Amino acid sequence: MTEELTDRLVKTIAAPAGKQLDIYDKKVTGLALRVSPQGRRTWNLLYRSAGRKRRLKLATYPVMSLADARKAALTRLNEVANGKDPAAQKQRERAAETFADLVTEYLEKWARPRKRTAYEDERILNRDVLPSWRNRRIDDIHRRDVRALLERIADRAPIMANRCAQLLSKVFNYAIEHELTETNPVYRMTTIGGKERVRDRVLSPEEIRAVWLALDQEPAKERDLFRLGLLTAARRGELLGLAWSELTEPGWWTI
Repeated sequence: MTEELTDRLVKTIAAPAGKQLDIYDKKVTGLALRVSPQGRRTWNLLYRSAGRKRRLKLATYPVMSLADARKAALTRLNEVANGKDPAAQKQRERAAETFADLVTEYLEKWARPRKRTAYEDERILNRDVLPSWRNRRIDDIHRRDVRALLERIADRAPIMANRCAQLLSKVFNYAIEHELTETNPVYRMTTIGGKERVRDRVLSPEEIRAVWLALDQEPAKERDLFRLGLLTAARRGELLGLAWSELTEPGWWTI
């Protein structure tokens, strides 16, 4: 979609449900406004360098106004005309960031706003990954490093190795999307801990009764948590993340 962007259009236009929208400015070639399904607005510059299509993120709106976005785009286009590649330079600068920096950004900008179980991502990363990779540069983490880490975890907890691999793949995909790196070293390494079996064991009514009564001996918080799980069959992450705002009226928990 190509338009001569105006302040009003930039402020009010919305993306179609479930899709992102790119609007290209008629006034400055290559300048585009990307609108996410959630309404986030990001200025991007599209250009070619050495025959390759490149995309450079400039800033978000309204932090950067339309007028400033056009000025920034023209400055970068002038650099391109002089043989530079600003997107590649930005990537090189960000690649110098550590894995700990990436984890912080992933949790703050992606996991916590979108995942009810973000606390579980943080727990796994802090316990199983950061002790080994905290100060490693993102681009210095290779497939052999991933395999070595996952095999160490699998020695004590095979299923956790799979969970960790799946989480790391998400973290590196986030890094690719935000131009922190170009490859995902965890690709096709998500079952290194072994094949998982679906659980088909269920408690009998007598066993449920015995568990319910045994919980009387536990502290109130743990007792109530497990009993609520038995009553609702909710996942552990849903139970631990239960917020008052989800209790819409007496007797109703809306997830």
